[in-house]
Amino acid sequence: MVVNKNNKGKVNRAPEPGDHVLPVPGICYLCSGALNREELFICAACNDDLPMNIPACPHCALPVTVAGVTCGNCLATTGRVPGDFYALFPYTFPISRLIHDLKFHARIEIAWFLGFWMAKIAIESGLSIPQCLVPVPLHKFRVAERGYNQSLEIARAAGSMLNIPVCHDFCCRTINTPPQSSVNAETRAKNLRGAFAIVERCSSLPEHIALVDDVITTGATVNELARVFCNNGVPRVDVWAAARTSFTGHI
Repeated sequence: MVVNKNNKGKVNRAPEPGDHVLPVPGICYLCSGALNREELFICAACNDDLPMNIPACPHCALPVTVAGVTCGNCLATTGRVPGDFYALFPYTFPISRLIHDLKFHARIEIAWFLGFWMAKIAIESGLSIPQCLVPVPLHKFRVAERGYNQSLEIARAAGSMLNIPVCHDFCCRTINTPPQSSVNAETRAKNLRGAFAIVERCSSLPEHIALVDDVITTGATVNELARVFCNNGVPRVDVWAAARTSFTGHI
């Protein structure tokens, strides 16, 4: 719970079970305080309170105590993605609420908010900018059910700000894997083996891409997709995500 500095009577709070009342335009999405004319989506106070995922391990984006240091899990793990991991926020409130509403309440404006921040921090942190962004694909059945791919919407916003293309047609999800939230890292990796494929019409691929996802949990999804791109000749595959959970198992 975070007090809004502009309105002491308002607080950011985690939603109660069954609480699906969503904010309306003109008020802050997080604290329900009135937005000033120059503020969009969330107020300046809530914006300042957003938790940043720094410092973090460059190979898995888990928190570390010193910037640029590789965490113990990654030091003990072979076959990592040949690129950098970058997660904008820790998957805690209020970020968890934003991503939940994006995925399950079709609040597409949240994707643009996350994509804007993703590009902004990437520039400010001096990250190597890829030639294109590749959103992690959903299976066609999941897209039909939800109506959109939240990772694609985040990538579109980030790509627009960075002025680089978003290539959502390089790859596809060939297996409609079950929800992975209740299984461990080893099971996730097994479930995802062979779940992605490069689209046949892609005769050549860029040398440097960044996969874009909404949340990294174990890293099984992005590692499998990165493996597919590397096996098809892409030398460097970075991973950019809006949020990183605190999962500490091997990825």
